[in-house]
Amino acid sequence: MDKAYKNLQFELSDYTLKRLVFINSAGHGYSEIILDESMVIYGVNNVGKTGSLAGIKIALYPQVNFFQCDKTFRFTGKDGAYRYDDSYDYYFPDPRSYIVLEVENPQGKFCMVCYRTSNYHYSRFFIPQEYARIRSLFSNEDSGEINPHLNTSLIEEYRKKHNGIKVSDQKELVQRMFSGHYGTPEESRYCVLPLQSLNNDAIQAFRSIYQLSFESGKSSQESLPSAIAALVEMSRDRNKERLDTNFSELVDEYESLYSEDTRLLAIKNAEPLYQQAKQSFDTAKQLYQSYSVQVNALLHSYKKNYETFQPDLKAAEEAADVARKTKKRLDINLLDKNREYNRKEGEYTTHCDRLKKDKQAVIDGKELLGRYPGKSQKEVLDMLDEDIDSLTTALKQYDEQNGAEKRLQMKVRERNKLIKEIDELKVLVGNTEKTFLYQIENDHSRLVLHSLNQELAKPMMAITGEDKKIINAFTALFGFDGADYLTLKGATIEGVKKYEYDPEKILSEWSEKLSSKNDIRTELDDEIKELNGKA
Repeated sequence: MDKAYKNLQFELSDYTLKRLVFINSAGHGYSEIILDESMVIYGVNNVGKTGSLAGIKIALYPQVNFFQCDKTFRFTGKDGAYRYDDSYDYYFPDPRSYIVLEVENPQGKFCMVCYRTSNYHYSRFFIPQEYARIRSLFSNEDSGEINPHLNTSLIEEYRKKHNGIKVSDQKELVQRMFSGHYGTPEESRYCVLPLQSLNNDAIQAFRSIYQLSFESGKSSQESLPSAIAALVEMSRDRNKERLDTNFSELVDEYESLYSEDTRLLAIKNAEPLYQQAKQSFDTAKQLYQSYSVQVNALLHSYKKNYETFQPDLKAAEEAADVARKTKKRLDINLLDKNREYNRKEGEYTTHCDRLKKDKQAVIDGKELLGRYPGKSQKEVLDMLDEDIDSLTTALKQYDEQNGAEKRLQMKVRERNKLIKEIDELKVLVGNTEKTFLYQIENDHSRLVLHSLNQELAKPMMAITGEDKKIINAFTALFGFDGADYLTLKGATIEGVKKYEYDPEKILSEWSEKLSSKNDIRTELDDEIKELNGKA
């Protein structure tokens, strides 16, 4: 036995698992399980009671991934061992999933925070703080809700601030978690359970003993004493004191028996389904045999009848083939006849229409000659030509009058529109001081608003002092760059150039427009008067 280890005084009670916490893990939103006090966990089947307690193995065992988890963690259900991917997704379903184990050892309390990484791996933070001090990282103590800002970076920052460590290597985990009597106080700060040896046998023995706590009701009667013996033998110095037992073989035997037990349990659980399936199969087999006899009889009858009627069937098929060919030929002839009929029918209809028109023309001609008794046909035609000339002249005059009326209506609409514009300009010229921009005293505000839209110089309204404050605050956001383009908070607004506001210049432009539009109105009035004479 190591001398340093032999002389070191310790009690196993100094190493205590205090608390297990699930955050977005194992079906929990947020749950704390107290481990150093008596507790009862109850609920219906398949709600996660066993899975929650088994989650402590993720923290206790020095593993860094879920590969071969059927051998390392031995997560099992009624159908056998769970796959590594199913187990990983159960305990670490998303990047905000965490398992926290609070431990107390001779150097005080600390927390081990397990978190997912990638490719079915996970890592640990060791933080030298009791869980009460880090609870706020994960949840709101008043509401019980998960911290909305929770992420691994937040925990990492807290870990660095409080001189914690991050471990992702399996060998380092073994040293940190189980070598409480071999290193310095700093090296043993995060010891979970002190082991005499750190070899694979010792670690496997620890796993075996801990696993038996989950299987005490179903394990082999030989497994428990063998696993205990493995730990006892590790404490002996001399080979002669060791039991004559190959513990590697015992572990292999246990694993083999466990696998066989799992297989047999699965078979036993499947027995009702097997019996049901067997009964269904037997029933189907009987039906198949019964139907098979009937089908064979039908096939025999069909074959016999087929051979009897085969000559008649062949003759009928030949006759049907001749009939099909004859029908096809007759269909082609009928199609040609229909096309010829439709052509003749069209010519006949056109001829009849022409005859009707000619007959009506003769009737109209006779009626027209009857209106001119004693006149020859030539005299009647001459009189009709004169009437046509007279009507043509009258129609031309009508068209001219109708055109004049349309132009009159257009000119009236133009004048009405012009009168409205003149009235608006009169109001602007006579009340310039009441326009919107004229009432703004701030030159910058005037300039910005006029540059944005020149039409803002026209609206007439009353503006209060509060309105001016709001306008000045808004226009303060704008400026002008070196090319005289408007800017908004320093960003140039393309296409909007500086447009100075000069009320005297604008008034002069309005006055000129008013004078010009009055002249146009006078011209329109003259045109309307002339068109009234023609209409």
